[in-house]
Amino acid sequence: MIRTPPMLLALAAAICAQGSGVPTAEELDKARANVVRVIAERLTQAVGGDISHGSSQVLAAAFDADDRATRYLLWRQAVEMAERTGDGRLALQHERALAPDFGLDPRQTGVALLKRMALAADEPERIASIAMAAMHTAAEHSLAADDTEMLSFYDVAVRAALRTEHAPLYAHVRDHLALLRAPRVLAPSLSSSLRDSPWRAELVVHGLLQGEVRMLEPFTLRELAPLFDGFGALDPGGDAGDLDADQLVTLSERARHPLLRGGMLRCAMQRLVRNYTVADAASRRRAARAIVALCDRLCTDDGLSRLRFRQEQDQRQLAFANGAWRVADGKLVGAARGANNFATHRVRFAAINAVVIRGGIASEAGLNFRCKVGDVNLLLNWEVEDQNHLWQNGACHRTSPRVLTQGEEHTIVIFSDGATAHVCIDDEHLYTVPSSLAGTVTVYPALGSEIFVREVLVDGHPDGLVRGPVGVMM
Repeated sequence: MIRTPPMLLALAAAICAQGSGVPTAEELDKARANVVRVIAERLTQAVGGDISHGSSQVLAAAFDADDRATRYLLWRQAVEMAERTGDGRLALQHERALAPDFGLDPRQTGVALLKRMALAADEPERIASIAMAAMHTAAEHSLAADDTEMLSFYDVAVRAALRTEHAPLYAHVRDHLALLRAPRVLAPSLSSSLRDSPWRAELVVHGLLQGEVRMLEPFTLRELAPLFDGFGALDPGGDAGDLDADQLVTLSERARHPLLRGGMLRCAMQRLVRNYTVADAASRRRAARAIVALCDRLCTDDGLSRLRFRQEQDQRQLAFANGAWRVADGKLVGAARGANNFATHRVRFAAINAVVIRGGIASEAGLNFRCKVGDVNLLLNWEVEDQNHLWQNGACHRTSPRVLTQGEEHTIVIFSDGATAHVCIDDEHLYTVPSSLAGTVTVYPALGSEIFVREVLVDGHPDGLVRGPVGVMM
């Protein structure tokens, strides 16, 4: 039971001795939770009614509180507010903040919190957010001494994902367990060759599975030999960090684990993207072509990383606003009807490595193919002048001439190294802008145009479902 501090008891007793209308110590004790609630409401009003921001303000107040009972009440109020937002990550962050201070196990309280939120949520988008929060938390524990915590959070993730009724997202979460367990499976074979290295074998394997090319830099190929079935023409004594993209692709074919094969392909993509900024024009064309080819190999999940349009029901892969949309001849065809004719991938991404859009303009005027990837908003073949526009944070970047030909299919690729994004059309460089690329992927026509899209590839990290179409008309 939470007790009222002695000073408050003494004050209450002194006041009560002077007048019968003053609340008793017991009444004050019962009222404290309501006082905390009122304070929380006032703090939320002070930040414009934003409950997420308000919950963080209440949590900050909890850290400032000297009295243990008040601190506890403020903390629980902050968590309860975060729960109401439906943001699993925010609620879990608040839960973890002070659980150890009160002798609570953050794993047990965190799992219970996400289970409670998943059961209370009734919108697929909220349930998906909770599923992804649980899955990402499971991933944080994939390198722990045992897999108890990982499996606890993973169980919440897969059960919540099933409730979304979004089959591609559920399949992604379900299959993610193999990736979470892979470092534990592969690390023992690597441990002996890395016995003199400061790097833990589990950490090295985890990095390679994620496609982090920097994980190759401290080692020779010989030290990584247990992960591969030979090296072919590659020098076993050479520095693994010196391998170029083509060599990494070759090495991927010799990986002994299928998930490691994908990791090596992502290492190859990362190498290409990192070198792109300083490459000459011919090297950039080759790199853009190779990035598209790697996306083709990596994006294999229909409805999540690869959107194709073979029948009318394939439109469910997208969320639509306005426009006349249909599937014809293996393509999604969209004609503008009024404003804001958006078609948005139903899956939101926490990070996007690359997006490939294969499509073009169907209408005779050959104008207006638009797409938005994260904060990069492209207007190709502007209707007013012979230009293309990239809009970002209110700024417009222009190029000439128009890059699309009416009736022809083009390949649009947008990729990022985490800080800088590049745009290429049919292997030709068009733009470079600062961007980490994350969020949603949208295609749309405008101002009387009709577009077609045969395929959309997204190499990224899914982070939930969108509530509706997302776009910005420029």
